Amino acid sequence: MRLASLALVAAAAVLLVAATADPKAQVAARQAGMKQVGRNFKGINDQLHGAHDAATLKAQTHELAELAKRAHTWFPKGSGAEAGVKTAAKPEIWTNRRDFDAKAAAFAKASIALSNAAARSADPAVLGPLAGQVGGACKGCHTTYKLSDH
Repeated sequence: MRLASLALVAAAAVLLVAATADPKAQVAARQAGMKQVGRNFKGINDQLHGAHDAATLKAQTHELAELAKRAHTWFPKGSGAEAGVKTAAKPEIWTNRRDFDAKAAAFAKASIALSNAAARSADPAVLGPLAGQVGGACKGCHTTYKLSDH
């Protein structure tokens, strides 16, 4: 639990610094945030498909929800390929921002629902379908807004 809290604080600090930095730093912060999302989601799924620990599930789902709430902010204007950094973010993120933000909101909503459920139960039968909704929200955005060769 302490390790997860430290990781969340570190991720938040990196993202906060990048929010006021140059586009290259913004891309790096976005990539760090997405990697943290991926690590958390993998950990959650590992817990749900093997021996699981309620405290670990609760911590991981909480951290995922906190990251998901901020994910849409990791894509400020000017942080696409024009920043001169390799990025998997498609330009359509900024030309179709309303849809992108809606997909990011769906990710946050699904992650919050999973976190709320994990606060009450560690039962994979309860959490599995909610984790599936998070995965679906990830896929819904990545299919449209992430380059497939990254």
